[in-house]
Amino acid sequence: MSAGYWFDMIYFPYDSEIARIVAARFIILEGGHMNYTKLMKLMYLLERRSLIEAGSPVVGGRYVAMANGPLISQAYDAIKNNSWNGIQKQGYDVWWSGDDSEVEDYLSEQEERYIEELSHRFRKSDYGELIEYTHRPENCPEWSKCVREGSSSGISLRDIPGCNADELEAYAREMSLFASEE
Repeated sequence: MSAGYWFDMIYFPYDSEIARIVAARFIILEGGHMNYTKLMKLMYLLERRSLIEAGSPVVGGRYVAMANGPLISQAYDAIKNNSWNGIQKQGYDVWWSGDDSEVEDYLSEQEERYIEELSHRFRKSDYGELIEYTHRPENCPEWSKCVREGSSSGISLRDIPGCNADELEAYAREMSLFASEE
């Protein structure tokens, strides 16, 4: 794991195992399967909320604005490539086939609460409604600021209103130094 710079933006190290667990938790709460676009939006909203309210990431990685809204780039790649153990993508849906106990008691109480609240809030929303939600400037102004037609654009910590970008960037740099010493 290492933090890095992407298009001159500082980002947190991406933790694939935590991302897999977060994805599994959302899928389990949805009944064992869900649309993968909806999952990507929920994971981004979780990350955004944690950055703003807790001052730290859950998953880390590069945040990008794409035509269908913001997401975590590496999590999107993992879903597209079916590279998470216990999570399979078939068409536009993802399925949890793992043992629920392997993803319990792994995240902090606060992270679990955020996941449960987001899952409950958007339980009846389909992927189109989540796309629309993340396109609204009052919900994710960083998307409308960064989106470029036909491609992805990086979302920096400074683009996300409400988070302390100075502290978060310093924390990301510290994490990068720690990760490089391992």
